[in-house]
Amino acid sequence: MRYSKEKKAEIFEEFWKTYDKRIRKKACLAKWLKISSKNIDLIMKHVPLYVAATPDKEYRKHPKTYLNQETWHDEIISKKTKDRKGLNEKVQGKLSKYG
Repeated sequence: MRYSKEKKAEIFEEFWKTYDKRIRKKACLAKWLKISSKNIDLIMKHVPLYVAATPDKEYRKHPKTYLNQETWHDEIISKKTKDRKGLNEKVQGKLSKYG
């Protein structure tokens, strides 16, 4: 489905509310209107996951950076994933003493 400019602007408001780091809205909207409808759908699926993985807004990308870098194509790395990786590294380090 191809979105009209008006529909894109309407979806942007939902993105803006969900992303919840309100910086440079006008510039973000201008960028948003240039994004394909297909990518807007991908963004709207990705943003809630990204926001959940970055609950501290200080570490969340600025919304325009998120759009410019096409972050919706990136893997979501949650704290749970990071903790598991750290644990695996510790276990491997201990096991290497015996190998």
